[in-house]
Amino acid sequence: MYKILLVILAVFLSGCAESYFRLSDESRVPNFFEMPEDESQEQYEVTLTYYSWPDGEAVFELDKKNSWFGGKKVAAETEPNHLIRFADAVDGRPSYRIVRYAGKVDVIEHREKNDIFQMNDNEAVWSKLGLAKP
Repeated sequence: MYKILLVILAVFLSGCAESYFRLSDESRVPNFFEMPEDESQEQYEVTLTYYSWPDGEAVFELDKKNSWFGGKKVAAETEPNHLIRFADAVDGRPSYRIVRYAGKVDVIEHREKNDIFQMNDNEAVWSKLGLAKP
């Protein structure tokens, strides 16, 4: 009985994967990943998993395609802990989420209701979010 309670408590405290996405082929990688100079973005794939932590967390994974090694995982803070939609959004899209990691800020964009995300480069969107585009 105690083991079951401990397992439930551990799951509750560690958060649960809420949703899973992959980076669009047309998007740049998040600005906190540095690509090796001798390799192109097309050789990598980026995935994003949102976790239901009390403060919100987005975990990005950068993995080399067709390779078991060389991946990088980053747990970025999200703020706020929900998607941001502007008044002119149609059917709730596009929506945005601000992420911070190692002193860098970036903006995730969800354009459609699917498993694809993009990194936003639109200065007007960044400005609406109260951010200065680096």
